[in-house]
Amino acid sequence: MGVARPLPDAAAPAGAVMHLTDGSLPHRKEPDLYTQRPKPPAPGPRRTPMKNLYTLSLAAALMLGAATAHAQTPARNASGAPVPMESYGKAITPDGAIGAHDLLDRMKSSESVTAKVAVEVLTSCAKKGCWMDVALPNGEVMKVRFVDYGFFVPTEGLTGKRAIMQGVATKEVIDVATLRHYAEDAGKGKEEIEKITEPKIAYTFLADGVLIGD
Repeated sequence: MGVARPLPDAAAPAGAVMHLTDGSLPHRKEPDLYTQRPKPPAPGPRRTPMKNLYTLSLAAALMLGAATAHAQTPARNASGAPVPMESYGKAITPDGAIGAHDLLDRMKSSESVTAKVAVEVLTSCAKKGCWMDVALPNGEVMKVRFVDYGFFVPTEGLTGKRAIMQGVATKEVIDVATLRHYAEDAGKGKEEIEKITEPKIAYTFLADGVLIGD
């Protein structure tokens, strides 16, 4: 006849330990640590580090800058059609350019005028492109030089082209030595150069940026 085991006391306090009649403890199943281990989160979209994003953005900006560094600046002719223009020196736009007539009107009351002017090119320095002559009303010519010789224009092929220049126009006296130097640069002959014996009152323009197009 087996030994009767006492039923657990319903009033026993929580956490009390039951003993079997033979003095042993009841068997308790240990938790399965493997099956209860939390599952790793599902993989999400891979994030690109901010440093890599910055590097990619900088590279794209540099490539865009290289592609547009030599881009032509748009302008419009008399009919309103776009005209490509090459840029020299400081980057400028055609916006706000005045004509040669307006420039001379402004210079009637001033020795120098800061302006952006649209003119016709007559010629340029055949040696370096360090200056060019542009047409003024009544057959006058204005000599255009460039700030600190910081840039040059083509030495040939500019005759009849349209230019937009930004800078300072000045009415000044050009001495004989300078006039002869300009004549030599323009490819004039020795006899023609020697005929230059008097200074000349002329308009000059010191440009920091030039656009040239057809």
